[in-house]
Amino acid sequence: MNNKKLGHDVMAFAEKHKALAPEQCGSRKNHQSVLAALNKRLTMDLLRQRRQAGALCANDAKSCYDRIVHNVAVLSLRRLGTAVGPIQSMFETLQLAKHHVSRAFGISKNNCGGQRTPPLQGVGQGNGSGPCIWAVISTVIIATMATQGHGFNILSAITGLLVSFVCYAFVDDTDVIHSAATPDAPGEEVIGEMQSALD
Repeated sequence: MNNKKLGHDVMAFAEKHKALAPEQCGSRKNHQSVLAALNKRLTMDLLRQRRQAGALCANDAKSCYDRIVHNVAVLSLRRLGTAVGPIQSMFETLQLAKHHVSRAFGISKNNCGGQRTPPLQGVGQGNGSGPCIWAVISTVIIATMATQGHGFNILSAITGLLVSFVCYAFVDDTDVIHSAATPDAPGEEVIGEMQSALD
């Protein structure tokens, strides 16, 4: 319950202050996966209409909650002003927990976890703050990719505003997109840039 409360409070704060990447649609109120799919389709239509080279890579981060590095999660939560106490309580509990296997003949005597160095990582499936933690971590990753120049950029035809984004993300299912800087850039150039974005 404490983890769920922590996740709820962090997401409310992040939404209020617009601190989450607009590309991340998962685990957020008023965001739907169908809108991410529609935007992806519209982007592909724009590339085709402009005859501009572009690439899209669909990526599903395997077991993302189980692979979250605690230091990265703590820094991402602290970046949004989350208090130290709740963070420390959650991660100390995760790091010191002993895991047993329940069998037909009872609970196993052997365990994993506990006083292990380095401690087991991940926030676990079913952790109430897991979706929040992934949302704040993915926000940092998406922002980093944008500063490296990866993504899709287009000028709005009517307003002349620059529309720029890196991906379409719904929790850990992320479609990374990259387009050529100019309509006449060759596709071979985009392939190398896309590989750099994926790396």
